[in-house]
Amino acid sequence: MTSEEAPSPSTSDLIDDPLAGVLRDVMDVPELSPVPIAERAPGVPGPTVGYWVVWAIPPLTVYAIGAVVVWRSRAARWFTVSLLLGFTGLWLMFAPLWISIDVGGFSPS
Repeated sequence: MTSEEAPSPSTSDLIDDPLAGVLRDVMDVPELSPVPIAERAPGVPGPTVGYWVVWAIPPLTVYAIGAVVVWRSRAARWFTVSLLLGFTGLWLMFAPLWISIDVGGFSPS
């Protein structure tokens, strides 16, 4: 690598959510292979437990805060429940897609 070449960005640099990037760096989650599963060499490691913990933290945090608000505030109860339902719907749409690209690789076939 010469001095003119810029280093290629890591996966944590490309993450849209800075909190997820920080969590992956703090928990030392290794970067996953961008090569599709069918084309990987044998022995390429898959996701670690830390990877799944990073994905579990946002919904657990949102549901914990939502549960406290629903329990404590009668006035905000329906608003909070509707926000939690909306979050759940969006999370169930986008998380599997993002995880499949992360774990399975993404390239034209």
